[in-house]
Amino acid sequence: HEDRVSSLSVGEDGEKILIYCHAGCSWKEILAAMEIEPKDLWKEGMGKDIFPTWGVKDREMQQPEAIYQYDNEDGTLAYRVLRYPGKKFRQQRLAETGWVWNMDGVKRIPYNLPRLSEGANTIYITEGEKDADRLIDLFDAEAIDYTNTATCFVGGANSRNFLARYVKWFQEANVIIIADKDKPGLNYAREIADALDGVAASVKIVQAA
Repeated sequence: HEDRVSSLSVGEDGEKILIYCHAGCSWKEILAAMEIEPKDLWKEGMGKDIFPTWGVKDREMQQPEAIYQYDNEDGTLAYRVLRYPGKKFRQQRLAETGWVWNMDGVKRIPYNLPRLSEGANTIYITEGEKDADRLIDLFDAEAIDYTNTATCFVGGANSRNFLARYVKWFQEANVIIIADKDKPGLNYAREIADALDGVAASVKIVQAA
Protein backbone atom coordinates (compact mmCIF):
# COMPACT_ATOMS: atom_id res chain seq x y z
CA HIS A 1 0.00 0.00 0.00
CA GLU A 2 1.26 3.50 -0.81
CA ASP A 3 -0.47 5.18 2.14
CA ARG A 4 1.73 6.50 4.95
CA VAL A 5 -0.44 5.16 7.76
CA SER A 6 -0.85 1.43 8.30
CA SER A 7 -4.22 0.38 6.92
CA LEU A 8 -4.24 -3.41 7.17
CA SER A 9 -5.60 -5.01 10.33
CA VAL A 10 -4.93 -8.67 11.05
CA GLY A 11 -6.64 -10.52 13.87
CA GLU A 12 -7.52 -13.99 15.07
CA ASP A 13 -10.90 -15.53 15.82
CA GLY A 14 -10.75 -19.16 16.85
CA GLU A 15 -9.62 -21.10 13.79
CA LYS A 16 -9.87 -18.05 11.51
CA ILE A 17 -7.37 -15.33 10.63
CA LEU A 18 -9.24 -12.06 10.04
CA ILE A 19 -8.05 -9.36 7.63
CA TYR A 20 -9.46 -5.87 7.02
CA CYS A 21 -8.20 -2.93 4.99
CA HIS A 22 -9.18 0.49 6.37
CA ALA A 23 -8.35 2.02 2.98
CA GLY A 24 -11.15 0.05 1.36
CA CYS A 25 -9.42 -2.87 -0.37
CA SER A 26 -11.47 -6.05 -0.69
CA TRP A 27 -10.25 -9.29 0.88
CA LYS A 28 -9.59 -10.63 -2.63
CA GLU A 29 -7.23 -7.70 -3.35
CA ILE A 30 -5.47 -8.23 -0.04
CA LEU A 31 -4.92 -11.93 -0.72
CA ALA A 32 -3.71 -11.20 -4.26
CA ALA A 33 -1.18 -8.67 -2.96
CA MET A 34 0.06 -11.18 -0.39
CA GLU A 35 0.04 -14.01 -2.96
CA ILE A 36 -1.99 -16.30 -0.70
CA GLU A 37 -5.32 -18.12 -1.09
CA PRO A 38 -8.53 -18.02 1.01
CA LYS A 39 -7.68 -21.39 2.58
CA ASP A 40 -4.55 -19.82 4.07
CA LEU A 41 -6.76 -17.73 6.38
CA TRP A 42 -7.64 -20.88 8.33
CA LYS A 43 -5.48 -22.95 10.61
CA GLU A 44 -4.54 -26.46 9.52
CA GLY A 45 -6.13 -25.92 6.11
CA MET A 46 -9.64 -25.83 7.58
CA GLY A 47 -10.65 -23.03 5.23
CA LYS A 48 -10.20 -24.91 1.97
CA ASP A 49 -13.04 -24.07 -0.40
CA ILE A 50 -15.13 -22.12 2.14
CA PHE A 51 -16.08 -19.39 -0.34
CA PRO A 52 -19.07 -20.44 -2.49
CA THR A 53 -20.13 -18.92 -5.79
CA TRP A 54 -22.59 -16.18 -4.83
CA GLY A 55 -24.66 -13.75 -6.89
CA VAL A 56 -22.92 -10.63 -8.17
CA LYS A 57 -24.06 -8.46 -5.24
CA ASP A 58 -22.66 -11.02 -2.77
CA ARG A 59 -19.20 -11.50 -4.29
CA GLU A 60 -17.54 -9.88 -1.29
CA MET A 61 -19.03 -12.47 1.05
CA GLN A 62 -17.53 -12.80 4.52
CA GLN A 63 -16.04 -15.93 5.93
CA PRO A 64 -18.52 -18.43 7.39
CA GLU A 65 -19.77 -17.83 10.92
CA ALA A 66 -19.83 -21.53 11.64
CA ILE A 67 -19.17 -24.90 10.03
CA TYR A 68 -21.35 -27.82 11.15
CA GLN A 69 -20.02 -31.30 10.51
CA TYR A 70 -22.39 -34.21 9.91
CA ASP A 71 -20.76 -37.46 10.99
CA ASN A 72 -21.78 -41.05 10.28
CA GLU A 73 -22.55 -43.47 13.10
CA ASP A 74 -18.89 -44.47 13.30
CA GLY A 75 -17.79 -40.84 13.57
CA THR A 76 -16.47 -40.49 10.02
CA LEU A 77 -17.30 -37.33 8.10
CA ALA A 78 -20.38 -37.45 5.84
CA TYR A 79 -20.85 -33.80 4.79
CA ARG A 80 -20.95 -30.34 6.31
CA VAL A 81 -23.08 -27.19 6.44
CA LEU A 82 -21.57 -23.70 6.35
CA ARG A 83 -23.44 -20.79 7.91
CA TYR A 84 -22.76 -17.30 6.54
CA PRO A 85 -23.85 -13.86 7.81
CA GLY A 86 -27.52 -13.15 7.16
CA LYS A 87 -28.49 -16.76 7.97
CA LYS A 88 -27.31 -18.04 4.61
CA PHE A 89 -26.47 -21.72 4.46
CA ARG A 90 -24.56 -23.83 1.96
CA GLN A 91 -23.88 -27.57 1.99
CA GLN A 92 -20.73 -29.38 0.91
CA ARG A 93 -19.78 -32.97 0.27
CA LEU A 94 -16.24 -34.28 0.19
CA ALA A 95 -15.02 -35.65 -3.15
CA GLU A 96 -11.62 -36.88 -4.33
CA THR A 97 -10.86 -33.38 -5.60
CA GLY A 98 -11.89 -31.69 -2.34
CA TRP A 99 -15.09 -30.01 -1.13
CA VAL A 100 -17.91 -29.79 -3.67
CA TRP A 101 -20.81 -27.31 -3.43
CA ASN A 102 -23.67 -29.78 -3.87
CA MET A 103 -25.14 -32.86 -2.18
CA ASP A 104 -25.38 -35.08 -5.23
CA GLY A 105 -25.39 -38.74 -4.25
CA VAL A 106 -25.05 -37.99 -0.53
CA LYS A 107 -27.05 -40.11 1.91
CA ARG A 108 -28.51 -37.58 4.32
CA ILE A 109 -28.30 -38.32 8.02
CA PRO A 110 -29.41 -36.60 11.26
CA TYR A 111 -27.07 -34.11 12.90
CA ASN A 112 -25.09 -35.50 15.86
CA LEU A 113 -25.81 -39.03 14.63
CA PRO A 114 -23.09 -40.73 16.75
CA ARG A 115 -24.91 -39.54 19.90
CA LEU A 116 -28.25 -40.80 18.60
CA SER A 117 -26.68 -44.17 17.91
CA GLU A 118 -25.67 -44.50 21.55
CA GLY A 119 -29.34 -45.04 22.43
CA ALA A 120 -30.51 -41.64 23.64
CA ASN A 121 -33.60 -41.78 25.87
CA THR A 122 -34.83 -38.23 25.14
CA ILE A 123 -34.12 -36.59 21.79
CA TYR A 124 -34.77 -32.92 21.11
CA ILE A 125 -35.29 -31.97 17.46
CA THR A 126 -34.51 -28.37 16.52
CA GLU A 127 -34.69 -26.56 13.19
CA GLY A 128 -30.97 -25.90 12.99
CA GLU A 129 -27.54 -27.03 14.05
CA LYS A 130 -26.84 -23.98 16.23
CA ASP A 131 -29.77 -24.71 18.56
CA ALA A 132 -28.95 -28.42 18.67
CA ASP A 133 -25.39 -27.64 19.75
CA ARG A 134 -26.63 -25.17 22.39
CA LEU A 135 -28.85 -27.84 23.92
CA ILE A 136 -26.06 -30.40 24.00
CA ASP A 137 -23.72 -27.87 25.60
CA LEU A 138 -26.40 -27.25 28.23
CA PHE A 139 -26.87 -30.95 28.92
CA ASP A 140 -23.13 -31.48 29.33
CA ALA A 141 -22.46 -28.33 31.36
CA GLU A 142 -25.32 -28.89 33.79
CA ALA A 143 -24.61 -32.62 34.08
CA ILE A 144 -28.19 -33.35 33.03
CA ASP A 145 -29.06 -36.95 32.19
CA TYR A 146 -26.52 -37.90 29.54
CA THR A 147 -29.14 -39.92 27.68
CA ASN A 148 -30.52 -36.56 26.49
CA THR A 149 -29.33 -35.33 23.11
CA ALA A 150 -30.37 -32.99 20.31
CA THR A 151 -30.43 -33.21 16.53
CA CYS A 152 -31.75 -31.57 13.37
CA PHE A 153 -31.76 -32.19 9.65
CA VAL A 154 -29.97 -30.35 6.87
CA GLY A 155 -32.17 -27.68 5.32
CA GLY A 156 -34.55 -27.18 8.23
CA ALA A 157 -38.21 -26.27 7.82
CA ASN A 158 -37.76 -24.56 4.48
CA SER A 159 -37.01 -27.85 2.75
CA ARG A 160 -39.67 -30.01 4.43
CA ASN A 161 -37.19 -32.84 4.30
CA PHE A 162 -37.80 -35.25 7.14
CA LEU A 163 -36.93 -38.46 5.32
CA ALA A 164 -38.28 -41.95 6.00
CA ARG A 165 -34.74 -43.22 6.59
CA TYR A 166 -34.45 -40.99 9.68
CA VAL A 167 -37.21 -42.83 11.56
CA LYS A 168 -35.09 -45.78 12.69
CA TRP A 169 -32.93 -43.57 14.93
CA PHE A 170 -35.94 -42.50 17.02
CA GLN A 171 -37.43 -45.89 17.88
CA GLU A 172 -38.58 -46.11 21.50
CA ALA A 173 -37.16 -42.66 22.29
CA ASN A 174 -39.02 -39.77 23.90
CA VAL A 175 -38.96 -37.07 21.23
CA ILE A 176 -39.44 -33.35 21.88
CA ILE A 177 -39.76 -31.24 18.74
CA ILE A 178 -38.97 -27.55 19.19
CA ALA A 179 -40.94 -25.66 16.55
CA ASP A 180 -40.04 -22.18 15.38
CA LYS A 181 -42.76 -19.59 15.98
CA ASP A 182 -43.99 -19.36 12.40
CA LYS A 183 -46.24 -21.35 10.10
CA PRO A 184 -43.43 -23.19 8.24
CA GLY A 185 -41.85 -24.15 11.57
CA LEU A 186 -45.08 -25.52 13.00
CA ASN A 187 -45.92 -27.40 9.79
CA TYR A 188 -42.44 -28.93 9.80
CA ALA A 189 -42.81 -30.00 13.44
CA ARG A 190 -46.16 -31.65 12.66
CA GLU A 191 -44.65 -33.44 9.69
CA ILE A 192 -41.96 -34.94 11.92
CA ALA A 193 -44.47 -35.82 14.64
CA ASP A 194 -46.67 -37.66 12.14
CA ALA A 195 -43.69 -39.61 10.80
CA LEU A 196 -42.67 -40.70 14.31
CA ASP A 197 -46.17 -41.56 15.50
CA GLY A 198 -46.20 -45.21 16.60
CA VAL A 199 -42.40 -45.42 16.31
CA ALA A 200 -41.13 -43.24 19.15
CA ALA A 201 -42.16 -43.92 22.73
CA SER A 202 -43.64 -40.41 22.86
CA VAL A 203 -43.69 -37.31 20.68
CA LYS A 204 -44.29 -33.77 21.91
CA ILE A 205 -44.24 -30.45 20.04
CA VAL A 206 -43.17 -27.36 21.99
CA GLN A 207 -42.05 -23.81 21.17
CA ALA A 208 -39.11 -21.93 22.59
CA ALA A 209 -39.93 -19.41 25.32
